[in-house]
Amino acid sequence: MRRTHAAPLITRPRSMASSPTPAPGKSFKASRRLMTAALASSLAGDVFLMFPGQFIAGLVSFLLAHLCYLGVFRLDVPWFPQRGALAATLAVGAGMYAFLWANGLPAALRGPVAAYVLVIAFMAAQAMGRASVMGGRGAWMVAAGAAFFMLSDSLLATNRFARDLPMASFWVLSTYYAAQVLIVWGWLQEHAATAARPGAGNGTHQGGPVEEPAGLY
Repeated sequence: MRRTHAAPLITRPRSMASSPTPAPGKSFKASRRLMTAALASSLAGDVFLMFPGQFIAGLVSFLLAHLCYLGVFRLDVPWFPQRGALAATLAVGAGMYAFLWANGLPAALRGPVAAYVLVIAFMAAQAMGRASVMGGRGAWMVAAGAAFFMLSDSLLATNRFARDLPMASFWVLSTYYAAQVLIVWGWLQEHAATAARPGAGNGTHQGGPVEEPAGLY
């Protein structure tokens, strides 16, 4: 089952509570590892969806990708600092799940899809709360990417389980790629801005050593 042809509901990716400006590079290595794992899991999910009967494998791959993104967005930021964002994403997820259930979501998929919906809602809420704490263009690009993930999966699920959507492949794929690009590009911008702060270039920040971002890999 390819993403380009109504794939299942999946697919398609600092401040401390005490300070909105963490030390440059403080969590970069952990962030880079999680970001790489998220992209690798997304790629695995896309590959699984190319083959019939691999829906669950694809679902698990993308669920792992969102858990990795959630880990990235949790670094140096409290859990769900914007409770309004959490309430909103959970409401959207619950509404979409109810819609799918009412339109014939197979019984065997109800549990796995519910878990996926919950995780992607948490991921998007954490990204939005993170942006509200950190500020900056990069953080808001990441939050926009998380929102595009929810949109892409909602379109995909509607097309697969409820009704045919016009130009479904175009809209599902375009929102998916927008999500991935915004998350990665925004994340790279954040770390580039961090490295450019005074004291980052010589490996110090407020008297301590720091790491300098050197790219995704």
